[in-house]
Amino acid sequence: MDKIDLTRIINNVFEPAGFKKEGNLWLKENDSLIKKLELQKSDYSNKYYLNFGYVIKSIPLENLTIHVSDRVSEEINLTDSLDGGTGIIDLHNWEIGLTELLKEKILSKFESVKSEQDLVKTFADRPTMNDIPLVVIKHFNLPLPK
Repeated sequence: MDKIDLTRIINNVFEPAGFKKEGNLWLKENDSLIKKLELQKSDYSNKYYLNFGYVIKSIPLENLTIHVSDRVSEEINLTDSLDGGTGIIDLHNWEIGLTELLKEKILSKFESVKSEQDLVKTFADRPTMNDIPLVVIKHFNLPLPK
C-alpha cells in the first residue's frame, strides 16, 4: 500500500460525487460553499490524515485556508498493521474499510451540507466552537464560545 493506492481509493469515492482533485485536495463547489478534503502526510511517519471542511464564499479568507475544518480521528498508516499480525496483507479488505470510512465520516457530511444554513446546523454536533474562526461566528451572528 502506498500513497498512489490511497489516492486511487479517495478518487474512487469522491470523483463520482463531483469532487475535482487538485494536488492533495479534492474540491467541490456550489453557489455558497467550497467543500475541501485534504490528504496530509505526517512529517514523522508514513501516516496520513484526512482533513476536511468548508470555505464560505461570502466571507473573505484573508489569512485562512478554510473557514470550518474537521479531521477524521483515524490515522491512515501505510506500513503498520495492514497484515493483522499474519504477515499477509489483505489489501482488498483494507480498501473496503477505508472506502466505508471515507463515505461514513466525510462524504455523508459533505452531502448533507448544501448551504450556509446547513453548515450552521452542523455546529450543534461539534464538541466546541473554539476552533471556528471569529469571522465565521460574527457572519452568522452566533454567540462567542466560552
